Amino acid sequence: MRRFFLTMICAAAAFGSDFSEDKKLADLLALHCNNGEQQICVMLGVMYSRGQGVEHSDEKAAELFKRACDARVSLGCENLGLLYISDGRNEGYAKASDLFERSCRDNYTEACRRLATMYMTGKGVTRDVEKAMHFYERACTTKQTTGCVDIGMLYYSGQGGVSQDYQKAAEFFTKACNNSNSDGCADLGMLYENGHGVVQNFTIAREYYDKACSGGGAFGCRSAGAMYENGIGVAPDPNLALQYYQKACNLGERTGCAYVKKMQ
Repeated sequence: MRRFFLTMICAAAAFGSDFSEDKKLADLLALHCNNGEQQICVMLGVMYSRGQGVEHSDEKAAELFKRACDARVSLGCENLGLLYISDGRNEGYAKASDLFERSCRDNYTEACRRLATMYMTGKGVTRDVEKAMHFYERACTTKQTTGCVDIGMLYYSGQGGVSQDYQKAAEFFTKACNNSNSDGCADLGMLYENGHGVVQNFTIAREYYDKACSGGGAFGCRSAGAMYENGIGVAPDPNLALQYYQKACNLGERTGCAYVKKMQ
């Protein structure tokens, strides 16, 4: 129960708390941080970086993040890196790249993904597409499938110095979708709808769009709606199309909202 409670208060500190007395929350986190619970130190650092329950202090936040990072808490390294790049200066990016690489070596996949983006854009490091692809692949795991979508899109678009390869894109989108990533499912649906890297199949495309939509993917909802509106692989069904567009709109997809307005 104690561990569960601490997890809840840490989540509150990291993502915005509904607690009316943030000062008490900060004091509680400080107590556990001072007792050597380094993951709690990260959450306390987040509170200092936001000025939540404590006086805002990036210096104190950095001290707490570094303390956790030195104890091999990957989230501490990542947050310290993000703090370094928050001002947009090149030297900050260079420091951040070292921290992200350290976390990536410890198999913290989000750090691998951030490092991949840095190598793709050349921020803080010398631009290196091969290294970027390497770290994107490191970020593509069953636990963090966003990296799979990233590398899949690079293969799909053929941009950034990556050779276009629809079959490779399908491989990575499939891995993402099989692990419940709604973006991966929607992108896979797009491949099946257009016959890119796979045999064109509207039924399978619609199934992937529907799976994406059910998982909260707005693009999947909108794409399924378009198939029903335009009769792509199915008999036209304006009512069902409108339902999918409304789902997309409810998920914040502006094009879906525009389609709802058009059909009403």
